[in-house]
Amino acid sequence: MTDSIKLPKEEHALLVSLQNRFNELTIRYGELHYQIRSLKAELTMIDAAFDELETERFALVSKLQDTYGVGIVSLETGEFTPNVPSTPTDTP
Repeated sequence: MTDSIKLPKEEHALLVSLQNRFNELTIRYGELHYQIRSLKAELTMIDAAFDELETERFALVSKLQDTYGVGIVSLETGEFTPNVPSTPTDTP
């Protein structure tokens, strides 16, 4: 068996420092990936909610158009203004 050699304090300290920095970065890396995973799950839920909202919006617009025709509803007053097709002007 060979005899072990004690490293100088500076080299030992450098190795310990590098290992500590590696450990810190590994922990931060893992935390970030966990956050990314959580954010992806949240985005999936929000995407589904947007899809559901769009379905509801299109259904309501279709129902309103069937009832009142094509036009604009003021969200402030609740008044419906029908679209009046523009008529071409006769120019000589």
